[in-house]
Amino acid sequence: MSKRTITRWYIGAWLVWVISLTALVAMAHSAPEGFGRAFVTVVMVVSGLTTLYMWVRALIKLARRHATFSFVAILLLQLVGLGIVGMVAYVLSGPDEPADYAIRPSVT
Repeated sequence: MSKRTITRWYIGAWLVWVISLTALVAMAHSAPEGFGRAFVTVVMVVSGLTTLYMWVRALIKLARRHATFSFVAILLLQLVGLGIVGMVAYVLSGPDEPADYAIRPSVT
């Protein structure tokens, strides 16, 4: 999975989680218990699991590249609650992994 895909899914799931949290808080003040709260809670859980999965994928990718500083920075930022900052730093930190193939010029 590419770095671009990992960060897009992470940030997208994070935004969905924040919007769901806002909706849940709004419903807590106005609506009684019902299907809406349960649905929003399920959406929050799924988006939270998606962010967790993408975060782990990013850490695995950094570990395979032996990028120790980036690995530790993203790990610590997530653990102190600033995971979105860590993922933005991840997307800005250097190029994606090199291609697994070489393109050779044609001989004519």
